[in-house]
Amino acid sequence: MRRSLSLLLLFCLAGCAASPTISRQDGHLDFRLHLPEAGEVLFASSRNSYQPQPLHRDRQGRWITRIPAEREFHYFFLVDGKLYLPDCRYRQHDDFGTATCIHQP
Repeated sequence: MRRSLSLLLLFCLAGCAASPTISRQDGHLDFRLHLPEAGEVLFASSRNSYQPQPLHRDRQGRWITRIPAEREFHYFFLVDGKLYLPDCRYRQHDDFGTATCIHQP
């Protein structure tokens, strides 16, 4: 019984993680990440050698950035200075025990 409850809790926590909503408009991708408790969110991608760029927060607590919709790229977020990898369809793991999300157009 305890194991079942532990697995259920783990499943809920994994499923409740904030995932970015990605939409395409006017040749751009809009990333929206719902993390109202965060103080700062940065977006880093292979498009610009992983130079972090700040997101802005709207009134609903969503962090938003707009980038050109181009080819495939890898990305991750920094939330309050810590690496944050959201739920994403494609991931690539590296030799250092971390991963990046992969956006495929």
